[in-house]
Amino acid sequence: MLTLFVVLLTWSVVAANPASQYVTPGSAEQEITPSSYELNVDEYLRRYGYLSNNVNELSIGYAERKSDAIMLFQDFAGLEITGEADEATRQLMLKPRCAMKDIDVEKPANSGWNKTDLTYKYISFTDDMTESDARNAIGGSLSVWAASSKLTFTETSGDVTMEISFGTKKHDPCPYDFDGPGGVIAHAFYPSLHEFAGDIHFDDDETYRYKTGNGLKLHSTGLHEAGHALGLSHDQTTTSIMTPWYNGLTALGPTDIKNINDLYP
Repeated sequence: MLTLFVVLLTWSVVAANPASQYVTPGSAEQEITPSSYELNVDEYLRRYGYLSNNVNELSIGYAERKSDAIMLFQDFAGLEITGEADEATRQLMLKPRCAMKDIDVEKPANSGWNKTDLTYKYISFTDDMTESDARNAIGGSLSVWAASSKLTFTETSGDVTMEISFGTKKHDPCPYDFDGPGGVIAHAFYPSLHEFAGDIHFDDDETYRYKTGNGLKLHSTGLHEAGHALGLSHDQTTTSIMTPWYNGLTALGPTDIKNINDLYP
C-alpha cells in the first residue's frame, strides 16, 4: 500500500477534463445537513480523481486502494493522513467546492489561450439579482484577473472566447447536467478546441448574491471558475481563489497571481 501511495503522491495535481465536472453541495452561507446531502465517500473520491473509476467493492485490493485514495485526498487537503474517512475528512468532503477534478493525470497542468485579449458574452442570467448586478459581479471577477496579468476582457457579441450562462439540471446544449438545489455549483471549460472551451455555467438552482443577502458570492464563484476558463488548475494554497473548496474570497492570492503570469508571460 505504501508504494502505491508514494506513486499517487507523484501525480500532478491538476484540474479535470470537462467530462467529469461536478461539485459538492451548497455554499458557505447555505447550511449543509445529512438531510440535504448524503456523502458517498467512494463516489467523491472517484469524481475528483483520487480513485479510479473502475475500482469498487468487488475489485481486488479494494480496501487498500480506497485507503490510498483517502490518504491522497488528505495530503492534498492538508489534513492528518490517516487513510480513513474520519470526521475531519468527511466534513471537508461535505464542503461546497468547484466542479473540476483535483487530480487528472491525462491533462497537463495549466495550459492557456494563445492570446491575451479575450472576449466574453452572457447567454443567460439568474433571477437572484438584477442583470446589472450579475454583470458587475462576473465582470468584476474578470477585472480582478486582468488587474494582475496582461489579460484584457471585452464584453461583445458574436464569436467570443467565453460564454457565461446560468442553467438548471439538463441545460442544453451542455452535456453535463446540474443536480438541483444544494448540489452542483458551477462548471467551466479549459482553453482547448472543444466547442465549450472557455465557457462558464452556473447552477441556477443555487442561490447567489452580489453584495448583500444569502447564498454564494457570485463574484467569488465567478473568480474561481474564470481561473479554470483561463487555464488554471486547482491550488492547494488556502489563500488561493483556486482551492477546490468554496472560500468566499474576492481577491487573488500570491500563488494565483504567480500562476496566471506564468501562464500568460
